[in-house]
Amino acid sequence: MARSQEWKSRRDWVIQARKDRASKILRSNGIDVLSETKYSLVVRINSHTVEYFPFTGGFTGKGITSGRGLVNLIALKK
Repeated sequence: MARSQEWKSRRDWVIQARKDRASKILRSNGIDVLSETKYSLVVRINSHTVEYFPFTGGFTGKGITSGRGLVNLIALKK
């Protein structure tokens, strides 16, 4: 079954709101946001490039363990 246009616009709104909030929180914790894509934020933590997906809360990157949650991503900095 195809998703409705209303569902897609709601999803896009939620993704943008979560990206904005995550970007603000990461910057306030001293984490550089390198770039933004439609669905993710690319950040640098301890010389590792990490991709964070605000809609699902997941993050992944080479040299770090993958995980979920903004709090856990910030904890990688320490």
